[in-house]
Amino acid sequence: MTIKTNLDDRKELAKHLIPFNHNEKLHYAGTPTFAFEGCGFRILRSGEIECDDEKTQQALRRFLEEEGLVEPEAEAETETIEVGVPIDGMDGIHLRSLIFTLSAQQYLLNRAAGSENFHITEDCVTALKEAALTDAASFFKVYGTCLSGNKGIRLNEESATFCFADKGNAVKNRAMVELFAFLISAARKAKRVQPAVKKPENEKYYFRSWLLRIGMGTKASHESRMALMKDLNGWSAFRTEEEAKRHAERVKAHRNR
Repeated sequence: MTIKTNLDDRKELAKHLIPFNHNEKLHYAGTPTFAFEGCGFRILRSGEIECDDEKTQQALRRFLEEEGLVEPEAEAETETIEVGVPIDGMDGIHLRSLIFTLSAQQYLLNRAAGSENFHITEDCVTALKEAALTDAASFFKVYGTCLSGNKGIRLNEESATFCFADKGNAVKNRAMVELFAFLISAARKAKRVQPAVKKPENEKYYFRSWLLRIGMGTKASHESRMALMKDLNGWSAFRTEEEAKRHAERVKAHRNR
């Protein structure tokens, strides 16, 4: 694990690295390595910096980038997964419910996926809210005028195509695919959907409750629920921090009996 900088003078490089080394001067080891040693890293005789582990290397590279001593690494292009779900038989009300649900849950869907995949604009929500929708044609007539800025979904008369970044997690990818099917099913049944974006303090509890409401509460969906909630904040079983603390206290008291 080595990093090559654009500074050839090792002594100067050692000075630049003092702030990263907890404001301590690097130790010159002399023979046989002739290395300047820091905490978890060393400047080799070749001028390259060797790190003890990947975490130190990543932190040191960020520091060197900020100091202008290495070129920023080019970000790898992220693959996009597209999932098409049939929407045959959905009328204008159903389709509006779908867009409103995406609007309401976009923050948590992005948090669950680990990427900014979905966005429904306020202008789109307003246009659909004010329109008198009946059949699918009336929906698409309005929706076609407010597509700009929307992200993560493409709609036509036959299907809804959901687009999200592939983060390399096969279990989470399958969970997202499963979620979209339930999302369409829920939109078909919805009576009224509030489109305001939800940003709850206890993300896990709220998102789990929503997953259960749209049909992902079965044993078959357990792995998908866990994958989707893994990176969210809060507690899935408790609505508030106070409830979680009270439960922990009861468990502790029971153990001490």
